[in-house]
Amino acid sequence: MAPLAAKRGIAVSTDADSCSSFVLADRQRLKQILLNFLSNAVKYNREGGAVTISCSRSRPDRLRIAVTDTGAGIPEDKLHRSGRRSTGWERSRATSKEAASASPSPGAWPRQ
Repeated sequence: MAPLAAKRGIAVSTDADSCSSFVLADRQRLKQILLNFLSNAVKYNREGGAVTISCSRSRPDRLRIAVTDTGAGIPEDKLHRSGRRSTGWERSRATSKEAASASPSPGAWPRQ
């Protein structure tokens, strides 16, 4: 992501202090989800924009990871589609405003 962000002048930052926790998760799936959020935040952002990664405790045993950006966001009339897999046309028109704020509950993730 760094080369694409740099090419478009997008600053990527993290609140490292808030993200200094360990989590029990499927490493591959968590990495895939975070890379998807970051990729969308960079791809659908504006030139010279910003992407921020932050963490907070939603409960003592839960960590919420948020990826926010300065893009235009998903148009109001397309929000109802945000929970489904999107088509190429929808991906090309959508932007990620606060991708992680709509993160799926752990029970929705595939189990092994």
